[in-house]
Amino acid sequence: MALVAVLCLRFIHFIYSLVLLCHSLWKRFTRTPSQPLDAPRRLVPKHLAVVLVSDGREAKSCLVQSVINVVDWCREAGVEKLTMYEEHGKLLECSQDIRDTLGDESEETSSDPEIEYPTPPPSDYSVSRPISPQAQTLDMHTVTVHVSNKQRKTQSTKDCLVRGKDHAVAQSNQKPLTLCLASRESSKPAIAAIAASLVSRDKVKVRKNVKHRQPESPAYTLTIEALDRILESDDALSSPDLMIVHPINSLRYNRTPLELHGYPPWHIRLTEIYHNRLQYPATAPISTAQHTRLLLDRTTFNQALDEFASAEMRFGK
Repeated sequence: MALVAVLCLRFIHFIYSLVLLCHSLWKRFTRTPSQPLDAPRRLVPKHLAVVLVSDGREAKSCLVQSVINVVDWCREAGVEKLTMYEEHGKLLECSQDIRDTLGDESEETSSDPEIEYPTPPPSDYSVSRPISPQAQTLDMHTVTVHVSNKQRKTQSTKDCLVRGKDHAVAQSNQKPLTLCLASRESSKPAIAAIAASLVSRDKVKVRKNVKHRQPESPAYTLTIEALDRILESDDALSSPDLMIVHPINSLRYNRTPLELHGYPPWHIRLTEIYHNRLQYPATAPISTAQHTRLLLDRTTFNQALDEFASAEMRFGK
């Protein structure tokens, strides 16, 4: 009798596993039609992060075009802040190209984007302030670009006439977008540098107390709020609402589990993660697909927004 029960249980487990496998394959090789980018959604992320997975050998033009495309889609969807992350720092190397391409979309009247480099004056924001008089300004290895809601000059006059008043109203309703470029150097190395600076400050304080024969100060304690003030800023890195992980290389990362490739761990709290697994027609040659570099397309971007809009987030009390 016990043998029959074991066999029945194994059979049920087999059927359940088979159903899960079929459902997974069906979702992998089929795409659910997504809503248009400007469709009304229940939730729209205020801060979107896009992780571009690469091996460091991608052409700069591919990365720049990826950033420009996502910037346009974010402005159309109403996203207020965009963080573009690439592990090897290629986006930071392309920051000037991105600035030139965005060109006339800056808040500045001169039509040049305002870029804040990793080490601005101490009064700009807290993440770059020296923690002690002896410490150097912390370098978070990020570049921030403020993109205004101005139209591109490359838009044709005919297109402007066709869209007319409705298009002008839509453009005026768009909010400026904050674009932040980051790399692995903005992650654990930055946290380690901050920790070293905090230790150095505490040692200096102890030496001063001993030198002036002052009473011993209480043991140093580091709070989460203090680290937040150092590590996070609205004009630099902060916690995203939605993260899209997109591999540039076609099939190299398609069969691997989800990885964040060194994205700053401190800045991930309650983040919905969308892992884009590339799909190819069954007739596509594998040898050709392996050397294909694919940009994040509009359909995938819409699907990520749809999943975020349908997500249930319970924050508790």
